[in-house]
Amino acid sequence: MPESGDVDAWRDVLNQLWRRSRDALEPDQAGEVWNPPAGLGPIPVELIPRAASLVHAQRIAIANVRARKDDVSARLRVMRQVPQPFHGDIPVYVDRVS
Repeated sequence: MPESGDVDAWRDVLNQLWRRSRDALEPDQAGEVWNPPAGLGPIPVELIPRAASLVHAQRIAIANVRARKDDVSARLRVMRQVPQPFHGDIPVYVDRVS
């Protein structure tokens, strides 16, 4: 079995991933592609529960982002059904008084 990676380096990585997971729940946060640092090595055994908790939090964040996306898509579908104002030779108002 490969030797565990540096505990402090892994803690830093997990902290960074926790922040990214939390930030994903905030509107207007553009996600950037994350690449693991080179030479990190396997996760130390004592950090596996924290990493598992992070995976769970990320799944919740992903579900929330998907729900927001679905909500925006539904709103856009409704907006597309609203008739657009017509600009042409047909009058917009009908004069019923004269």
